[in-house]
Amino acid sequence: MQRASLRGSTEAVARTLLVVVVVVVAGGGGGGVEAAHRSARQLFPTSRPDCANNLPCIPVRECPFVLNILANPTPEGFRQLRQSLCGFEGRIPLTCCPDAVGTATTPTPTPRPTVSPTRPTSGSPIQNPTPPPTPAPQPTPRPSTAAPSQPQAGEALLPPAGQCGLSSAGQTRIFFGESSPLGAYPWIALFGYTSRFNPEVVWGCGGSLINSRYVVTAGHCTAREFTFNRDLTVIRIGEHNITSEVDCENRGGRRVCAPPIQAFRPVEVTRHETFNTRGTVSDDIALIRLDRDVTFNAFVVPVCLPPATMDLGSFLGGRQAFVAGWGATERGPDTQVLQQVRVPFVTRDVCNPHYNNALLTEQVCFGGDGQRDSCFGDSGGPVVSPVQGGGAFMLLALVSFGQPSCGVVGVPAVYTSVAAYRGWILNNMKP
Repeated sequence: MQRASLRGSTEAVARTLLVVVVVVVAGGGGGGVEAAHRSARQLFPTSRPDCANNLPCIPVRECPFVLNILANPTPEGFRQLRQSLCGFEGRIPLTCCPDAVGTATTPTPTPRPTVSPTRPTSGSPIQNPTPPPTPAPQPTPRPSTAAPSQPQAGEALLPPAGQCGLSSAGQTRIFFGESSPLGAYPWIALFGYTSRFNPEVVWGCGGSLINSRYVVTAGHCTAREFTFNRDLTVIRIGEHNITSEVDCENRGGRRVCAPPIQAFRPVEVTRHETFNTRGTVSDDIALIRLDRDVTFNAFVVPVCLPPATMDLGSFLGGRQAFVAGWGATERGPDTQVLQQVRVPFVTRDVCNPHYNNALLTEQVCFGGDGQRDSCFGDSGGPVVSPVQGGGAFMLLALVSFGQPSCGVVGVPAVYTSVAAYRGWILNNMKP
């Protein structure tokens, strides 16, 4: 599969975007542009900015309304353009696009989170047999998501002990928001999204391979209201550097190269039934079934699921966990090489006040130690840690949401506890 560019755009589109930015600065003031950049730092802001009449907020290059104004410029057209701007995607202006209405099936918009949205999301379900219910005005009673005591059929679909959570890069790591060693996270998946207006792939969320056919990710990575109506269309397994066809590194004086990436289509997406209805981005988890079996090798290995009874504080015992993804860093939004960072577990008592004391039992917190943090673009990606004594890696949590600015000292981010949803995962897997 030919690799799509993160930044790829034609010269004409580049000129179009330049005109739009000039119009905004001239008519709306530079401060507004700066504010827009701060509110949308990466591929997808977690929730779409408000647009009148539920219009989609999409890149200007995907909106015929904007392109028509730029092709036939008038003062009135520029006024309409300024009024339609709704944010930025990296450096690309976003617009409330009236032409997009009716061209895509948009689910009932979910309430915008009351705290600042998550790290970028991506794509909508290709097939969702049980659509999420219309959000209730008040949070519903908290359902039990723990696995029942009796054995579940899905257990047989998980890899046996000794065949999951094995990292080809070993477990001697130094983490401070840096590029990861090749093969350090052989279970990580990279998601690519396209729109009906533009077939160019935009890389957004991540996920974790849990067996040969399933990837687990954040629910908002599969919900179009969180992805500017983009669809999840490609999933890469075994990826490391987005820009290279073959990923290699030097180890001990010899050149080590990973096999070619494996690219898949999502054929079924199962999002949690009460996603985003019990609280801010609540029940933020989804299962994605791939179109064929994954081929395992030293650089492609499923991660181990934790037991439903796992207590994160006790399991970690003061150790820090590891987060990986291709999201934004302090060096900018366009991250080409898989990044890694080490983050501490934060108790609910410490984390909850940062989020209006509204976190649910299934939401856990990591971070706040210096500027170590996940960020926009990391959504759905794994938080992992090995079993005490150097065992296989367990999938502890999924990147969910955080404050608008990443890496704020003393402010942790919110993650979805995987242990709390083990039963749900097993009940929704198929052979």
